[in-house]
Amino acid sequence: MKKANPFTHAGLPFLLFPSIMFLSNKSMEYVVFHLDLVYYVTHTPRIFSGR
Repeated sequence: MKKANPFTHAGLPFLLFPSIMFLSNKSMEYVVFHLDLVYYVTHTPRIFSGR
């Protein structure tokens, strides 16, 4: 009984959180994507120096 079911304990928040963020907070998705893009660009200067 002490064993946590991954589908109810950890699976549900893991599946519900992205959908909630997608439906209720669309702007947050753009912010996260922008930060991810900035992080990718700043940490990989080879893309710009290679061209």
